[in-house]
Amino acid sequence: MEITLTPDLEELIVEQVENGRYRSPGEVVRDALQLLKQRLASREQELQSLGTKTRVGLQALTNGDLSEYDSGDLEQLAEEVKAQGRKRLAS
Repeated sequence: MEITLTPDLEELIVEQVENGRYRSPGEVVRDALQLLKQRLASREQELQSLGTKTRVGLQALTNGDLSEYDSGDLEQLAEEVKAQGRKRLAS
């Protein structure tokens, strides 16, 4: 495999080795790829969670389990949420 890096990335790798954080350029690249792998896995989990929440919301909409609010109802909605929170705290 051949990889071409920008001068900035090459410099970053060299700096990391020279300042002793890594023993070789390969270690820098492996660490960077591991971080990328973790980030991709996290993004996938977020997408799965969003998909689940979307399905739940659509099912609630289909079942008629939702209340509709418009911008004029925000104060009413806030009071309802506060009342529910107080009720939960009291129990």
